[in-house]
Amino acid sequence: MKFLEITKEEYQEFLNQYENRNFLQDSKFSKMRKQHGWDTLYVGVKNDSKLMATAMLFYKKAHFGKYEYYASRGFVGNYLDSELISFFTKELKAFLKKKNAYVLRIDPYFPLIERDIEGNVVPDGYNHENVLENLSRLGYKKMKECEQVHFMFALNTDVSAEEILKNMRGFTRRNILKGLKNGVTVRKIEENELPLLKDVLDSTSNRKHFANRSLEYFEELYRLFSQGEARFLIAEINLVDYLCSLTSELDECNHLIAKVSKDSKRNLLLEKFNQIKEKIHQAEEIQKEKGNKVILSGGIFFTYGNEVTYLFGGNYQEYMFFGGAYVLQWHMINYAIEHKYSRYNFYGISGNFDPNDKDYGIYDFKKGFTGHVEELIGEFELPITLWYYLFNIVHKIKK
Repeated sequence: MKFLEITKEEYQEFLNQYENRNFLQDSKFSKMRKQHGWDTLYVGVKNDSKLMATAMLFYKKAHFGKYEYYASRGFVGNYLDSELISFFTKELKAFLKKKNAYVLRIDPYFPLIERDIEGNVVPDGYNHENVLENLSRLGYKKMKECEQVHFMFALNTDVSAEEILKNMRGFTRRNILKGLKNGVTVRKIEENELPLLKDVLDSTSNRKHFANRSLEYFEELYRLFSQGEARFLIAEINLVDYLCSLTSELDECNHLIAKVSKDSKRNLLLEKFNQIKEKIHQAEEIQKEKGNKVILSGGIFFTYGNEVTYLFGGNYQEYMFFGGAYVLQWHMINYAIEHKYSRYNFYGISGNFDPNDKDYGIYDFKKGFTGHVEELIGEFELPITLWYYLFNIVHKIKK
């Protein structure tokens, strides 16, 4: 085997053939990192003339002329091949020493232990603790916190939409069907509509108390990926159509009331009649304030490798009763099925399965669609020189 620098084109070609690739490994992200002071180089391991593993390395200067290196989502290669990973690490460490690096960070897109929908370890499921042990032997230090998502929630989509819908939690299924009945539609947005999407995402981030990305970030993401790997979507409702549907429903209900003589049935119909009238009043008030079309929910989705990934999303809490967030997810689950992606990745969850946890609601929403929890192997730092330990001491003193 031989370690060497490779071109961006060689790296991307190898990545494109790698089944379990992650969108964060795409070389286009080097342009976004460049804006934040990171440069990029590409390395690989060849056996004869065939690439066996690669990495996209972002790097920037830290202190005293030393550099931090980061392989976004780790190496592109088989972590189960301990000989390959050992050779790659040894050669890469020697290479980075010559580049004045003090640390290499990796956060492999690689699962640790198989878990079920509740987050419980599956007996006799896959267990990759041997990969952890190998990384530890090679000098990698596992970090307590990760820059990228550590726990995810995913759904297998190599089955029919009907089967997925049937297996969903009843509450989730009802909200999807209600949203579709309400006339909620999903569409791709143009670049000039990104502020509309960002406003939806801001609404959720402010409510949930987490930081959202800047509009400039979304614009760059759109320019780089919207023609291929990324879909920028909003779910909206046309209130003219919605009110027309409600009016027809009200007329039908009124017609049935006139024909029914039994008090019990009449009372049920009267109750339904009043509920429809309330919905009409509610929709008319929203129409006065927002116009005929109202955005309910929005999201950014990546279609990459063998999966569709729900990267960013949000909704307006005051319009959640329309079911927009559920229709948006259902739309993309169907997209995954129709375009032969084997899994739909709802992406990040906290990994805390206690119902009292502040972030439990995110997991509970995703869990309603059925699926399983996935725990990735984590984030690691590989010390390159003694400067790594010196910088750690300095950081602890500053804290």
